[in-house]
Amino acid sequence: MMFGYDAGVLAGVQNTEPFLHAIGHPERHSTIIIPMVASSYTLGAWVMSMMISFIGSPMGRRNCILYGNILVICGGALQASSFSVAQIIVGRVLCGFGIGFISSTVPTYMAEMSTKANDHGPAVCFQLAVTVSGVAFSGWVDFAFTRMTNQVSWRFPIAFQTFLAVFSATGMVFLPDTPRWYYVKGRVEEGDGVLSARHGLPLDDLHVQAQRRDIFEAIEIENSQKPFSLVTLIWDNTELQAGRRLRTAFMILFLQQLMGINLLIYYSTIIFSQVGLSPFLSSLLAAVMNTLFAMGTWFTPWTIERGGRRGIMFWTAIMLSIFMLVFVVMINLGHKKNLATQWTAVASVVVYIFFFGYGWVGIAWLYGPEVSDPRHSIKIHPARFIGGSI
Repeated sequence: MMFGYDAGVLAGVQNTEPFLHAIGHPERHSTIIIPMVASSYTLGAWVMSMMISFIGSPMGRRNCILYGNILVICGGALQASSFSVAQIIVGRVLCGFGIGFISSTVPTYMAEMSTKANDHGPAVCFQLAVTVSGVAFSGWVDFAFTRMTNQVSWRFPIAFQTFLAVFSATGMVFLPDTPRWYYVKGRVEEGDGVLSARHGLPLDDLHVQAQRRDIFEAIEIENSQKPFSLVTLIWDNTELQAGRRLRTAFMILFLQQLMGINLLIYYSTIIFSQVGLSPFLSSLLAAVMNTLFAMGTWFTPWTIERGGRRGIMFWTAIMLSIFMLVFVVMINLGHKKNLATQWTAVASVVVYIFFFGYGWVGIAWLYGPEVSDPRHSIKIHPARFIGGSI
């Protein structure tokens, strides 16, 4: 939820008078300052995602998530106390670093802690549904507080992300790393303890022993392969096809973000105002839109095993194309101030974001881990996030 909240919280406050006054009304000098503030968060996440490829395995899954939360706490506190553009950008970048740590590591952690293969898909989709619910939650918090005219109207919504990070970090303190990571590092006894606890069965249970054997066999096979290099991205004729898997994971999230979802989340109030709606109604509809976005994601965990990954993405992509076309046509007719065109544009973008939530959130993040081999998973997950960030 914290990831979604961090991504969406600035959208509702970035055009309010108390926020602009606090950071010195930068929009009066340049139109690119506010977009720079918003995008600095993504930039920080992108940089850290690249670094995770090198530091993720030595640090471990648990520590990456824990340190990511600590960075979000620091960044959130810095943003909430901001009195300048520079300060809030530094805070956004720190939060981006933290989210880069977390988002690049959590899928690996969940995959390696799953007890059954068919539990992984719904679990990841459930995680993304909670994440997008954070976007919706931030929209309603913004809507409630931006009715005020004092500094609390934007400082509290931004500060609230630190509470989510504290809650998450506290939980990770009491959780272990994954059995696979312990085995790779030679800490076999710790890995055995986590594997046994994960199943709720003694170590000598046949099912636990079978999975333990599978993990060691996979590690042995992966270690026998050639080391991963940049050349592998272009030409890889090994049995594992690691380069092709990485490129696939990269392109899925690259195409996901190319569909314009961040534009709708970050600038929803501006888009609705350009259609001709009042500031109050634009803010309200932005919160409603984000709620429907979250609702769409909650259908995915229950249908993904029946509908399949590829099938759901394919058919929802067709629906997204249709409704985005309708929205673009209607918004270009908005100068006529016709109620029919205004509300058709609103309806099309609302339906668009619902279908996007259903077909291109959880599954897009799930596809990469499922096609990757475990040895390179700590590289493939950052590659996916980098693809989305670009």
